[in-house]
Amino acid sequence: MNKINDIKLIIVGDGPLRNYVLSYSRKLKNITYVGKTDTPEIFYNCCDVLLFYTKFEERSRVIPEALGCGMTILSTPTNDLILLKDRYKDIPILFIPYEPSKIAKFILRNVNKLKEIKMGRKQYIIKEQDSRYVRKQIIKVYKNILKI
Repeated sequence: MNKINDIKLIIVGDGPLRNYVLSYSRKLKNITYVGKTDTPEIFYNCCDVLLFYTKFEERSRVIPEALGCGMTILSTPTNDLILLKDRYKDIPILFIPYEPSKIAKFILRNVNKLKEIKMGRKQYIIKEQDSRYVRKQIIKVYKNILKI
């Protein structure tokens, strides 16, 4: 199991627990509280995993933004995410229980695996967004339409 010192927690966003989280983050070196930001993609790109812990939030922008940056999502199950995962089987969303101790154990046991998943996703996104690759795919579509 990894040591807690190997993990850095960055908390982005705001909510009713803001003061508690801010106070707690000041006590520990490996927790950084960012708060609300207009540029969350900066954090998506430098992190290995997004932990989305919610019981009520549906239709969040956080999930598509993080997936677009190649992140692996650890999330409590919400209706939207369950439907998304059912529709797109290979989407990197792992459902976690509502119990913080179980979430912590899962992360600590799987840190390296989660990093590997993110690197694979990033390579996939880089390939899929490369202009040469996209151009070849568009040409294939036109050839199929024109039956060339």
